Amino acid sequence: MATTLDKTSPIVIRTAEPQDCAQVYKLMRELAVHLKCEQDMKLTIEQFYKDVFEDKPVCYCIVATTAGDPSTIVGYSLYFHTYYYLAGFSISMENLYVSQSHRGKGIGKMLWQEVTRRGLEMGSNGTLIFVDNWNKPTKDWYMKHGCVDYTESKDQHYMHFSRKAMEVFIKNGQ
Repeated sequence: MATTLDKTSPIVIRTAEPQDCAQVYKLMRELAVHLKCEQDMKLTIEQFYKDVFEDKPVCYCIVATTAGDPSTIVGYSLYFHTYYYLAGFSISMENLYVSQSHRGKGIGKMLWQEVTRRGLEMGSNGTLIFVDNWNKPTKDWYMKHGCVDYTESKDQHYMHFSRKAMEVFIKNGQ
């Protein structure tokens, strides 16, 4: 399903299709560079394909294209189901990225609005969004649109437990 939230927009937001996998993965690598964590990216294109496009996806992906060139992806967002004890069923928006050459045109907002619309259709009570501490412009942008920074307001921190740490935890009981 293709959506343009503004019918006059030259941007089309749509569900990613299997043939989009390589382009989205390339943008994910660009995002890792932008966030200064490319050395931490362990996700392979094969695993990404399996996680998004096979029978039981664990993640959803939407993409932005230009109406004039619908085969070229200029932005994407990943989101998935989660459960938050304060709100119940929610969605988590993992990535929102627009290529450098297409920034400042409202594409990021269109992607976020589409994730939000889909979340509401699924019955979501909220969206969890994670922003790097150094990325103040992005944090301010989300807050300008109504997000609350739980690190500040609820004194909560986002924690990550790597697969290796999980295996050690189970094996050694630590």
